[in-house]
Amino acid sequence: MHNKASSKPTKFDSNKANELDDLLLNLYPEPADNFDKDEHIFSLSMLDGYLTAVLLCPDMIDHEDWLEGVWQEDAPPQFKSEAEKEKLIKLLIAEHSRVKKAFANELTEFEPLVYHEMHNGQALPAIDLWLDGFERGFEYFVDAWILNPQIEAVIDDILGFDDDCDFEHLSLDQRNKSLERLTDLIIQLYALICSNPNAK
Repeated sequence: MHNKASSKPTKFDSNKANELDDLLLNLYPEPADNFDKDEHIFSLSMLDGYLTAVLLCPDMIDHEDWLEGVWQEDAPPQFKSEAEKEKLIKLLIAEHSRVKKAFANELTEFEPLVYHEMHNGQALPAIDLWLDGFERGFEYFVDAWILNPQIEAVIDDILGFDDDCDFEHLSLDQRNKSLERLTDLIIQLYALICSNPNAK
């Protein structure tokens, strides 16, 4: 069970964050048998990972395009009203702007926004949803990436991070250290992209 407790140095409105989280969770009915087909961004942590990948992409991704990647493939959500749709899109764009600010400072204040799960009275950071979001953001716009062996190696490290470090079975201290390592990988990827002469 994931709690909405999160960690992120960049300031954000917790009330709006929780509202966005709830809206994303209730975008669609319960998933059908074919979960892959129904895949979409359904949590704030997942959105943070998704937007991180979108903003790392060497080619700028337009709002219309990355918003499309939030929804299920070929199945935009059915909103109760135009006001609900406008509210969600406004919150999504605001979250995009918030994450983007970290890139303006060369990610010096970047930290993945992750949920915490309670275990034996401890709130343990959980990275699975963030990594799922990052993977979706990368794969959805993979054709817009300018890849080289170094960049591909770091992306592989990020996508396989959960399994490689066996994150689920780590202690609180070990998870925090691993989360720092994940942050370092994102910063490393950003530096490689910025130094790539083929990047725009």
